[in-house]
Amino acid sequence: MTDITPDIAISRRFTRLYILALTVVAFLSVLGQVLIQWTLSNQLSDSWIINYAGRSVFRASRW
Repeated sequence: MTDITPDIAISRRFTRLYILALTVVAFLSVLGQVLIQWTLSNQLSDSWIINYAGRSVFRASRW
């Protein structure tokens, strides 16, 4: 038989739930950061295209 009292069993259960909750929070934080970096990378390439198009229009309108 096990000599684990109910208080210790409850404590271990809450410890496991706490670790699981911290792991989920850490995973979601990393996932959010990856999505933000991906979005910023896409916006950077979009801004380069928009600036290039703007310079082309500006140069064409100087005539």
